Amino acid sequence: MLANMNMHHRQFGTTLRKWRNSKGLTLEQVASATSLAKSTISKLESGYRSTTLANVERLDSLLEANGEVVTAWRESRDRASDPDWLNRIRESEERATEIRAFNPLYVPGLLQTPDYARIVFSDASPGENPEAIEALVEARCDRLRQLEAAVRVIIPEFVLRYAVGGSETMHRQLQHLIDLSERVRIQVLPDGIGYHGRLAGSFRILSFDDRVPRVECEHATGSIVEVRTAEVRRLTTVFSELASWGYDPDRSLAALEEIRDGFAVA
Repeated sequence: MLANMNMHHRQFGTTLRKWRNSKGLTLEQVASATSLAKSTISKLESGYRSTTLANVERLDSLLEANGEVVTAWRESRDRASDPDWLNRIRESEERATEIRAFNPLYVPGLLQTPDYARIVFSDASPGENPEAIEALVEARCDRLRQLEAAVRVIIPEFVLRYAVGGSETMHRQLQHLIDLSERVRIQVLPDGIGYHGRLAGSFRILSFDDRVPRVECEHATGSIVEVRTAEVRRLTTVFSELASWGYDPDRSLAALEEIRDGFAVA
């Protein structure tokens, strides 16, 4: 139970500690001003417990956080009802210093627009409750904004030319990739190359400051985590080789613009 609480509420705790430190307040001072126990404040910051909205609002007011502490608490509460695989992905992403991603079939999840993600989730989970689909779409499309990690992705050219959802959806998706190109290193993998490492399937390599790298083998609605050294080494080599065959970022940007323009919009 403690591990789950830690995973769900770590971001809230980090936000709370950031604001307390920015104001130069000790745990004792915050506890005294809010009538909360010092141990409660400590556990909140460590992510080992949650608290009520009323308490969070008192903390936000004391720290003059302009609603940021309340927002972080609401997001952590919402995460508690999300699937375990999604919370594991979030935890890894938030701790990572670099994320390298390759998907031979779709635009990588972190870079998907809501319309594109909705189609991917719906097609992979026929009959799923529309509200559940929307929750997954929102979670997927909001994750990149919350990350500090450097992100590198390789996207096959034919993936970008395949009309998922039709021309308008793809036009918006390609424009989204173009808009992200200053934040994310995007390489387009041209058709007809002589290397077939893409047959390794969809995967992400996550690097950390405080632990060994790990690989996540992705599928449409989740991922499988692999931490064996040999597997991490193998897919790191595959990613490097794919990158060497891909266009450089400038040429990739030109390719994205050319492919976008090929999808007519009304």
